[in-house]
Amino acid sequence: MYQSTLDSKTVGMVIARFRNQKELSQEVLSGLADIGRTHLSAASGSRRWRRCTVSQQL
Repeated sequence: MYQSTLDSKTVGMVIARFRNQKELSQEVLSGLADIGRTHLSAASGSRRWRRCTVSQQL
């Protein structure tokens, strides 16, 4: 079975860039993705990125 790996730093940079381009706050983006703002903040700051389902929601 194929298991993908995500580089947390790259994912965080992509999230931050997308959010800034769309002029969305973390609160608004987390609401649209149906995840907690603190989880989004951790992912954007490259501190934590464990769930593929979250990346799919974003």
